[in-house]
Amino acid sequence: MSADNINMLLKTYNLRLTECRKDVIGVFMEQHHAVSQPDLELRLNHYDRDTLYRTLTTFLNKGIL
Repeated sequence: MSADNINMLLKTYNLRLTECRKDVIGVFMEQHHAVSQPDLELRLNHYDRDTLYRTLTTFLNKGIL
């Protein structure tokens, strides 16, 4: 998924365009299988666990995941 598509997806759900949100969506779009939070923590180790958890929770609440 291109950066423009990711930005448009976040805008569609009225979410701010943060680097973490863009990176998390990018990881999900690259995979052809389920991605766990520990997998995200390994792949996106420059974000702390709380930030990733809040991002995933936001995506769940908005219906993205």
